[in-house]
Amino acid sequence: MERRTIDFDSQRTAQESADISPVPADALGPQPAPQKRYCVLVAEDNPTNRAVALAQLRKLGYDAQVAINGAEAVEALLHRSFDLILMDCEMPTMDGYEATRRIRASPQSRIPIIAVTAQTMFENRDRCVRAGMDDFLPKPVDMKRLGAMLAKWSSPIPSPAP
Repeated sequence: MERRTIDFDSQRTAQESADISPVPADALGPQPAPQKRYCVLVAEDNPTNRAVALAQLRKLGYDAQVAINGAEAVEALLHRSFDLILMDCEMPTMDGYEATRRIRASPQSRIPIIAVTAQTMFENRDRCVRAGMDDFLPKPVDMKRLGAMLAKWSSPIPSPAP
């Protein structure tokens, strides 16, 4: 079996390059007012899972920022407003359960928090709910399920990125 790897940094550079238009702005005619793009905080300690989540969110038309543990997620909310959090449950420093409890006790307490975990037993889902998470996505997360979850918790739905 042949193994393949994906270099997300190279893809991001290519995408950023593709976003630069050589056409002068005035040649494009009147432009519609920009629509707000929803920003998702991805709290995930695994580098591969982070890269996949960011690529999926970008393709679905969402902006995203990363926190590599629960403590960083709580800190990020002090400095920036997010529309939704995808929260891994098992992380070092501060797990997703504790981070969620702290967020629920903060001024950003109403932000939707979606648990993202490989632990899919009923007890794990119940633990997520008790911690204050709003919904649950099992790993591995596929695009269709992620898109449906984001549509459920964000309104209006952003249009997919080209």
